[in-house]
Amino acid sequence: MGAEELAETFFKYASESIAVVCFNTRLGFLEPQSRRSVDTERFSQASLKHFQLLMHSVTGESVAHRFYRNKTYREFEDTCNVMNEITDKYLHKAIAEVQAKKEKQSFDPNEPNLLYSFLSDSTLNYTRIKVIMNNLYNGGTDSTAKNLMVLLYNLAMNQDKQQKLYEEIQTVLGSEEPLTKDALAMMPYLKACLRESFRLINPTALSALRVLHHDTVIRGYRIPAGVTVAYSTHKSSREDFVEPERYVPERWLRDQKQRREEESHILANIPFGYGARGCLGRWFAEQEIYLATVKILQSLQVDVHPESQHVKFGYAIFVEPDKPIQFLFTPRETSGEKSSTMK
Repeated sequence: MGAEELAETFFKYASESIAVVCFNTRLGFLEPQSRRSVDTERFSQASLKHFQLLMHSVTGESVAHRFYRNKTYREFEDTCNVMNEITDKYLHKAIAEVQAKKEKQSFDPNEPNLLYSFLSDSTLNYTRIKVIMNNLYNGGTDSTAKNLMVLLYNLAMNQDKQQKLYEEIQTVLGSEEPLTKDALAMMPYLKACLRESFRLINPTALSALRVLHHDTVIRGYRIPAGVTVAYSTHKSSREDFVEPERYVPERWLRDQKQRREEESHILANIPFGYGARGCLGRWFAEQEIYLATVKILQSLQVDVHPESQHVKFGYAIFVEPDKPIQFLFTPRETSGEKSSTMK
């Protein structure tokens, strides 16, 4: 599988995963193209185009859209219309299912179904639910795919860390057991690997933005009300850590005294924001990345082709390599049983 094809596969995986979360159904992104529905193809293309056009506005490639409906505006509007149309379809389907279950008295509001839970929430109207679903879906496709790729790249470039993670996977799951909620709770190194990947190569071009409602003085600087303030995660992820250019997942682990090896403030790296205004889809994206990483490392050792070992990362809203990364996957020789020890 070539580098571009692998990147496309990651995108399909992320799209299929978040579609299950949002719409409680498989949309068929991982199916052969001949078996994919028209809606699947339209949704996929609209999502990709959506972020390309957003980047045009952020970089200044398009300015006139602020004043009239130029080409960028019209194309962006088209992507929104496609996504709204398809989201409407699945929302109406879910509403009918909920109504039918209520009539049969078989509806369980505690069922692990995100869409059902939203439809059961009296504080959310139809429009708000649709906006949430569209934002979740859009934010959980290209971004998740790119950050999965970045994590695998960091693990491939740091084989000692990959081996340590593999040993944790073997200890908890072996070579064939699926990743469950209980298993994930016993895998601190997996979580540390992803967090360190986020720190070393920031997931997004933009940091957290906030608008202050009142005039505020912070460290002697007066910030007027209404001014947009950006917190630079890119800057703090370098300045506030020891050996910031190294990939060191251990800096996020705690020892037996519950103190992290490195005393950097835990909020020095918050690429998805924090608190009530944090990224809505962060938890879902992280679960998808954990799952894919575990399934890959259970059976394959990941390396990087020499031509991709000095790739540089830039941003098109989300992190992006300057050229497709060529990964090398080598089958592992495993017994399928859990290990009893871990280095």
